[in-house]
Amino acid sequence: MSEQKNKKAIKSEAPAELKQNVLETKAYVVREDDKLSKIATAHGLSVGELAEKNKLDSYKLKVGQELVL
Repeated sequence: MSEQKNKKAIKSEAPAELKQNVLETKAYVVREDDKLSKIATAHGLSVGELAEKNKLDSYKLKVGQELVL
């Protein structure tokens, strides 16, 4: 019976872990004169990584655009 309790405990912990991962996702709001390279470098990413994460077709940014870091 103790195994069943352990299984239930593991299942109930999973949503909390998922919520924590969601909260750890960082975002950046583009400001005037921002460049993708400047944002990427400041957050330890390459321009390609940042573009890929955000599914960007070009490196042009718009003020107010939200980027996932």
